Amino acid sequence: VLLLLDIVADYGIDKATVLDGLDISPETLQRPDARISLLKEYATLCHRALDLTHEPGLAYEFGLRSTLTTHGLLGYGLMSQSSLRDVFNFADRFGSVLRMPAWNFRFFTDGPYAIMEGRETISHGSLRQFSSQQLLISVYSMVRQLLPHHDDIELLFDYPEPPYHARFSHRLPKTTFSTAYTQVRLPITYLDIPLASADVVSAQLAERECERELNLIGHHR
Repeated sequence: VLLLLDIVADYGIDKATVLDGLDISPETLQRPDARISLLKEYATLCHRALDLTHEPGLAYEFGLRSTLTTHGLLGYGLMSQSSLRDVFNFADRFGSVLRMPAWNFRFFTDGPYAIMEGRETISHGSLRQFSSQQLLISVYSMVRQLLPHHDDIELLFDYPEPPYHARFSHRLPKTTFSTAYTQVRLPITYLDIPLASADVVSAQLAERECERELNLIGHHR
């Protein structure tokens, strides 16, 4: 929510206009443990941001600006892992439930590729492309932060190329449309490259806090 509000502000639209009538108070935005309704508040916020900015590629900008710290404790846990393999395992345990509940993540290997695949857990309706762009491009941005000198990444979308893609393509890796998948693919060799941001104690702390957050929302694995 905070990142989306920052992006919309760059289009000259103030926060109060975007949040008008929504059950998202200034106090809620300042609480790190606050949660809002996915289908009611967040979906409305996304529709409103698209309408107010007149930018159909808004989710591209969202994904490209996403950082590990955008995702709070989850991002802290991701950046503290020792390798991308551990990052995928951590995201598999906590990512869908704590940060992207509209998607179910699947992490696996296939031949020369390591793959993160997203499958919808709810129907996104007219926000389908917007949400899949947020997901895949955000994952790409975070992988690039963890492995800044490794660029052989591919995004696969399961719908035709939208007309606004060309305006963003120079900021993205290889992108393929009209596939049967919603995936990020990267060479399997990337999985075991040591991460410069690794910290064992921080990883344990983040894991403990993410487990606590799961318990608070009543999720049991």
